[in-house]
Amino acid sequence: MAGQRIALTAQRIEGASCPPGARQALVWDSVQPGLVLRIYPTGRKVFLTFYRVGSGRRAPQRWDQIGLADAISLKDARSAAKAKLGAVAKGGDPAGERRAEAKRQRDRLEPALDAYEADLERRKVVKRGEVLSLLRRELLKPLGNVDLATLTRNDLVKRIGEVEASGRPGAARELRKVAAVFLGWCADHGKITASPLAGWRRQRKTRAERLERPGRALADWELPELWKAADTQGWPFGLYLKMLLLLGQRRTETALMAWSDVDLDQGVWTVPPEITKSGRLHKIPLPPQAVAILRTHKRAAKSDLVFPGRRNQPMTGWSKRLPALYKLTAKAEMPRWTLHDLRRTVRTGLGRLGVDRVVAELLIDHAISDELAAIYDRGDYWHLRVEAAGRWADHVMGAIEAVDQVVSLRAAQ
Repeated sequence: MAGQRIALTAQRIEGASCPPGARQALVWDSVQPGLVLRIYPTGRKVFLTFYRVGSGRRAPQRWDQIGLADAISLKDARSAAKAKLGAVAKGGDPAGERRAEAKRQRDRLEPALDAYEADLERRKVVKRGEVLSLLRRELLKPLGNVDLATLTRNDLVKRIGEVEASGRPGAARELRKVAAVFLGWCADHGKITASPLAGWRRQRKTRAERLERPGRALADWELPELWKAADTQGWPFGLYLKMLLLLGQRRTETALMAWSDVDLDQGVWTVPPEITKSGRLHKIPLPPQAVAILRTHKRAAKSDLVFPGRRNQPMTGWSKRLPALYKLTAKAEMPRWTLHDLRRTVRTGLGRLGVDRVVAELLIDHAISDELAAIYDRGDYWHLRVEAAGRWADHVMGAIEAVDQVVSLRAAQ
């Protein structure tokens, strides 16, 4: 706290400087107790109020900034220091209260989500876009920018229940999972003392629920209907749907398909390990039908993504993209389906076409035993995957062409 103690004037403030080699210089005003001018080596000058919280020389010290010396007059600085010291005399702590308020603002839901997103981006988490979109849509929007410390388990259970009651059980399960991870992260980073979802266990499934299999595989007659509906979608979503149906890969990994990972001449799409769910490099054979689609596919000028979303970012927002498509497929009397059902359709179809089980699992990057992987995941077995991918693509296009021929015959009659 060492420094000069003089009666500050505008001229003295203007002429004050920081000694060479010093980190700062302090000038104490002898007119107004507690008013200090801090001078930095850069020439920046700031008015501060110095006080102690409590009595005695061992009481905690506080430095409370008033403002820049070139932006506030000396008279106003003295008035501000006097007011702050008056608040301290009444038991207040202006600097501590301001820091506490700043922390409360940082620990609200919206800035916490922003910080969480930055951390996921730093760690290169693949599904960060989907995770943050879900949290902002299903928590931030309905609950508002609440103080995390006031967020209770009842609030979260009620919100997740509302999502499920709206006919979106899958979204409710996903919200529960990602909210628990997010709140655990908040606790780890000191934004809350403990996650309100800690210890909340999922209700044990009944026998009937265990026997119920989620999702479905599309029937052959539905393939042309979905393809026709995809044709009505704008670029690039319609082509993205066709690629899901032809290749059977995960929706996020397909949304992250990059031109730099695609070799159209060789008919290979190589998914880097940092993108795959399995965490290992995954090579996917591209059948001629997929290659033809990609060769005629419009490319974004400023993105390497094959299917870029808004502002050339990875495609997300399925809940906004799918309703219009569902209306079209419902008119064709197709039962409700999901994007993941397209993956189930490919895997089921491969089995119906007689493709070896292990080859089918390798094709869609499902985990298999190390022994089987050692046998099948070799370069000289690549042709089995190429053949399987081609058989499925031929099957899909055959179903579509058969419908087209029927339509053409009816039109001719």
